Amino acid sequence: MSEIGIKNVSIALATYNGESYISSQLESFVRQTRLPSELIISDDGSQDHTIAIIRRFSRHAPFVVKLIEAKSRVGYTKNFERALSACQGDLILLSDQDDVWFQNKIETIVSQFEKNGDIKCIVNNISITDEKLSPSGITQLDLIERLCGSDFQYVAGCGTAMLRDWREFVLPFPDCGIPYDSWINVLAKRLEVGYVYPVALQYYRRHGNNTTSSQFAQPRARRLFHPDFWRWLGGKAPHAFDRARSELQAYRDRIASADGFVDRGRLRRAIEKLDHELELVAMRRKIVGLPRRQRLHSIMTLLLRGDYHSASGISSALKDLVGPRLKSAD
Repeated sequence: MSEIGIKNVSIALATYNGESYISSQLESFVRQTRLPSELIISDDGSQDHTIAIIRRFSRHAPFVVKLIEAKSRVGYTKNFERALSACQGDLILLSDQDDVWFQNKIETIVSQFEKNGDIKCIVNNISITDEKLSPSGITQLDLIERLCGSDFQYVAGCGTAMLRDWREFVLPFPDCGIPYDSWINVLAKRLEVGYVYPVALQYYRRHGNNTTSSQFAQPRARRLFHPDFWRWLGGKAPHAFDRARSELQAYRDRIASADGFVDRGRLRRAIEKLDHELELVAMRRKIVGLPRRQRLHSIMTLLLRGDYHSASGISSALKDLVGPRLKSAD
């Protein structure tokens, strides 16, 4: 394991009509026990007072603040790509406009990278609150582990930090619909250079304008069934095997370009696993082409073999069992 030294830290913040909450987030940057070297803000055409708040903040900020204003809207993924591209730090932390960071967030993340020299990307846990920052007592990681059974799908963009060379590897973001936070973190986990830091380092404010799926962000009690179970059973949640295949192929194509960036053992394992997952998608598509009563044996075989672990575990198996019959391209 190698050790690294991080001299400069960048924050990449994407904004859009964030006047209600952005001041609290900006002030939490100032209260950090280790200040960033720069704050890069990419605004996606705000029509409220967001820009004025940023400019006012920049006049007294104890670090460089660079504002990039869009000429036309590009959406949150491309907005983050623009902010990331402009960062100059050795370490880059992503930020939403409506959260509040704990004072030790940057210091803690820097320490984790410096102690774990093989890691390229870290995503920290976050504490879920209401819009007034009253904690729910539940973290985002809790919800993911309850729903998915592991932390592999924990990819919170607002809690993500990466080394600059990882930024170079993950950009540009693909156009196949993979959210930017999934792309950054799943690539890291597949290449064994990602780490989930289990301690919450920020508040995640829930309100009506969040872009994150409420399925993974709203505090919930433990469920017997997946929240979409009844939609599957009623044929209202169609399969998405074409999309899954497209996304897996995008990961494989980018990982195949990592030769020399990570060791060949990690590269080989990542590609082999993706090839297996692509085969599994084809097998699952074939299974759901059968009437429901004929699917159970094949699904149980895959489940007992552990193949569904590469999807969403029992939830995916259940969907294949009760979901609508696939008669043509999904």
